[in-house]
Amino acid sequence: MGGNASSRLPAGTIPGRADGARGRGRLCARLPHEYRLRVTAPGTRADAIAVFAGGVGESGKAGGGTQERLQHAIDLYKTGEAAHLILSSGYVYSFPEAEVMRTLAVDQGVPSGAILLEQRSTNTFQNVSFVHDIMRQRGWRSVLLVSSPYHMRRALLVWRKVAPAIQVIPAPPLKSQFYDHVRGASFEQVRAVLREYLAILGYWYRGWI
Repeated sequence: MGGNASSRLPAGTIPGRADGARGRGRLCARLPHEYRLRVTAPGTRADAIAVFAGGVGESGKAGGGTQERLQHAIDLYKTGEAAHLILSSGYVYSFPEAEVMRTLAVDQGVPSGAILLEQRSTNTFQNVSFVHDIMRQRGWRSVLLVSSPYHMRRALLVWRKVAPAIQVIPAPPLKSQFYDHVRGASFEQVRAVLREYLAILGYWYRGWI
């Protein structure tokens, strides 16, 4: 195949400037399918912003990634992208995760009346189903979905299955320390990609997507 090493890197990979950096770039290039999991869309207003948190997440640790997702959702709210936040998590660590998220959002200036909690979900299928229930009760037809970049593909597939009439705008965090590939893909990142593909397969088997 023609072209230099940099031209063969997947879209979004930062070419290295030295041999060590090129080696890290090649490590990233071994994970081309990670980019198929990421979905974004042009910014647009919606009826609500839904934050999918809970579980071990992409980091493999309880609550991992939730703070980045919540901060992005708060930023979207403050720029007027939607008038309501739906915080979705049925997990309880020291405290119920959804309630902790609400406290953090209020501390940053989001009115408590603009926040709705979904506190029953323990997986993505339930995230979608229960958030959809909240939206249906209020006649809302569009949502900005905030979740991790690699989780977005599966979440959208579930939305298409559960509530195809809802307009779902993917809005993953713009920056994430966990997904920083400048230093090369870590074992945790490789594991996250593999786990996400296995989850998609499992959801297909269950008829959830």
